[in-house]
Amino acid sequence: MTPAVLQLILTLEPLAMVLARDLAALFKKHPQLTPEQILSIVTAIHAANADTLAIIEADQAAHPTQ
Repeated sequence: MTPAVLQLILTLEPLAMVLARDLAALFKKHPQLTPEQILSIVTAIHAANADTLAIIEADQAAHPTQ
């Protein structure tokens, strides 16, 4: 993994250490992965997390607690 990919992971992902360990395991198992492929995996994970957070926020706004 390049420093730029690691920096992007740290910037985008609150659970960066967990993600970094998972990506390191993936890279060890599949060393043919390119930085671009790893970046696309990280980007997809970030998008899914953002979608999930948006759903949670919308649900919380629709059902405020007192």
